[in-house]
Amino acid sequence: MKLITLRWWLQRLVPERLGRMQKRYPGITCTQNYEELLRDPSIDAVVIATPVSTHYPIARQALEYGKHVMIEKPIADRASRRWI
Repeated sequence: MKLITLRWWLQRLVPERLGRMQKRYPGITCTQNYEELLRDPSIDAVVIATPVSTHYPIARQALEYGKHVMIEKPIADRASRRWI
């Protein structure tokens, strides 16, 4: 049986907010580049909770890195961005 370790990563574009969140929640890892977490072989799955227009490209890239993906909202903002 494989044990699951939950790790929280937070990506923010504004460095000042990133620092505040790191102080408030010292157990999380903060980054300005989500690709850093996609390259991390110890991470098996990602949850995408970003603006809808970013869901498709981030999810596709995560899948290409072999991650399991859960998207909070619609997968894409238009039909042309679908996998099926």
